[in-house]
Amino acid sequence: MSRSLAVQSQLAINRNLSLEDRGRMQDYANRVAYAESKGDPQAVQKSRRGGTGPGRGAFQFEMKAGGGSGGGKTAANRLMAFAKQYSVDLKLSDDERAMLESDDPDFSKLPYDIQEAALFANANYHPKFPLSDLATGKLDMGDAYRLYHYAGPEVERIKKHWADSSEAYDARRRSRGQP
Repeated sequence: MSRSLAVQSQLAINRNLSLEDRGRMQDYANRVAYAESKGDPQAVQKSRRGGTGPGRGAFQFEMKAGGGSGGGKTAANRLMAFAKQYSVDLKLSDDERAMLESDDPDFSKLPYDIQEAALFANANYHPKFPLSDLATGKLDMGDAYRLYHYAGPEVERIKKHWADSSEAYDARRRSRGQP
């Protein structure tokens, strides 16, 4: 079982989520990854001023280095806390554990399933993210992305980015014969 699936399974138990709810959570994760990095787990943010920005990995969790928020450390801490609280064995290698426990984890150096597990654990512990509402469809995915994942100041630009990215994601799925 992937590490992400282990976290998702525990969330489903904790929150009494149906298979349909879990499917919506997975769709959200896929769309966030596509919006942030086109799903590239090794992505490194490109700065608008040239060089690299603080975002790393498929979900662009920010490092403190380069002026970032340090959101990657928060996500790593929340993943480790989730695993401990619910006895979820993440089957981490020594290098993966060291990266997650470092002061400034670089998610682009971690496998996708750990990154996705961190996305879900991060949402689970976010003090304002109504994760169950996202899973049941009460919370719009675009609003969840804008308010709880991206959480930056450029509201209108992010709304357009999400809409454009979701449209491109859906087109890509259709071109591959996926529903």
